[in-house]
Amino acid sequence: MAKKKSHSKKRRSGGLPEVIRLVEYEITYEPIEEDYIKRLPDDVKDRIEALHGLAQEQPAQAIPELLALIEKYPDVPTFFNYLYVAYTLLEQEANAKAVLAECCKKHPDYLFAKLSLAGICLREGKAEKIPEIFDNKFDLSLLYPDRRTFHISEYVGFATMMGLYYCETGKPDTAKTLLDTLEDLAPEHPLTERLRNRLLPEIMMRNFEKLKRRKK
Repeated sequence: MAKKKSHSKKRRSGGLPEVIRLVEYEITYEPIEEDYIKRLPDDVKDRIEALHGLAQEQPAQAIPELLALIEKYPDVPTFFNYLYVAYTLLEQEANAKAVLAECCKKHPDYLFAKLSLAGICLREGKAEKIPEIFDNKFDLSLLYPDRRTFHISEYVGFATMMGLYYCETGKPDTAKTLLDTLEDLAPEHPLTERLRNRLLPEIMMRNFEKLKRRKK
């Protein structure tokens, strides 16, 4: 694993940092418009954010629209991701896996597809398969050497997955290093909380052991 990165923050009026500058790359809280999004008609681009919420809050309602968009714009992995989320929330596992497989075939470098695959491995008790999904690269700068800026959602998703992987493979200290960075960059994010809760028994036990040693 790459060493923990030092960073500096540029604040904006809302209180959140606008950009996190890291040694190897930058993390931004501002939207990143990928080339495949830029090529979409304006009315479709304007619909993307609403579809994100719809897939999470009313997945059954989102599915028909997402299927139509995928048929029309198969080069946009975002629509596959939203559809995977919708099927997953509806517990339609076969459909979810089929959509994810198609996304991985068409867009093998898409980070959120890789994260979804890794999530399935964790749920199925196959954590040992996770390194292969990420080409044995445990840092975003190694996985995407041509990129210098990542969205906070990309970083949080990747760091959380790596942290959970390290927990499952007996490396809680490495997972705790990732959690420390997540606590700094996105302390209230649900994925940060997920890793925090996963590590909590380890942290409590270590604190207890330290307390016992001090009393001796």
